[in-house]
Amino acid sequence: MFDNPIVTVLFQEIKPQLQETLVPYGGLGKVTTLGKPKPVADDTTKLLIHNQQGQPVAVLLCSSPVSPQAIAHSMSQAEQARLRLPAKLGEVIPTPLMSGECDGLTFAVLPYFKPLSQSNLRLRWQCWHLRPRVLAWLREVTQVTLHTPSSSELKTDFIMPLERMLSYAFQPPIREAITTTLERLNSGQWTPRYVLAHNDLWEGNLLLHSGKHHLGFMVIDWGSANVKGQAIYDLLRIANSLRLGRKALLEELQQHCRILDCPMADTQAHLLTSFGYLGGHLGCFPQERYIILVETFYRLLHETLREHLR
Repeated sequence: MFDNPIVTVLFQEIKPQLQETLVPYGGLGKVTTLGKPKPVADDTTKLLIHNQQGQPVAVLLCSSPVSPQAIAHSMSQAEQARLRLPAKLGEVIPTPLMSGECDGLTFAVLPYFKPLSQSNLRLRWQCWHLRPRVLAWLREVTQVTLHTPSSSELKTDFIMPLERMLSYAFQPPIREAITTTLERLNSGQWTPRYVLAHNDLWEGNLLLHSGKHHLGFMVIDWGSANVKGQAIYDLLRIANSLRLGRKALLEELQQHCRILDCPMADTQAHLLTSFGYLGGHLGCFPQERYIILVETFYRLLHETLREHLR
């Protein structure tokens, strides 16, 4: 039925429950593979589910044998994030229609929302249209989830992850910045903050929502999220993805600094601690790609701050 025999078995097992779940959506119709496989061992299989009228109504996500609990973990992280937010902010997080485990693999069925266009011109317009809404949402999320870690949490969630980063082969400027951040943390010169962090916030994890009273977008793939996360990385990632100009990014950074009650220079410390967390939760994500990720967004922040100092 599908290229992956494991997914075929899982689908046949859950088909009766799926048929019942989809009755309000027009029943179970054609099911096709969604998207191309990613070159990672723990890639999730995605199936697009249509109703009997041929309309897409749901997406089935299935974990890989390499990481069989990945979908359950992602759904749990999404639920924790949703509970942490006021209803209006949390409505951008999809709620599963059904979820569970079959033959050792976890799965979930989510409502279908339209992805952003693959046409470059259309995509640019959609990014322009979504920018103010997504950025406003992120500012509000940062504000309502902001809180201060305890002294023991400083050690486990900030100092230790930063120390672990020094084991990676980063360029000297980044290693120096990590060392400086550790010194400022240990001396009390920098007071970190917790916020809800998605940690993979880019255009590929945004879907469109056409509801009249809705914010207009959905945010998916919460597997790397952290309710005790760090600020700034989500902002840089989504700003870069939505093609936000340097001046506008600087203004957003200033607004986040007002929320965090910190000077602009502290954005570097917030960003590095975000990377410290991610470095301890790489899973099957290649270390070399992690290093490139860190260097890319460190450079983006550094260049933006340099504009601020002119």
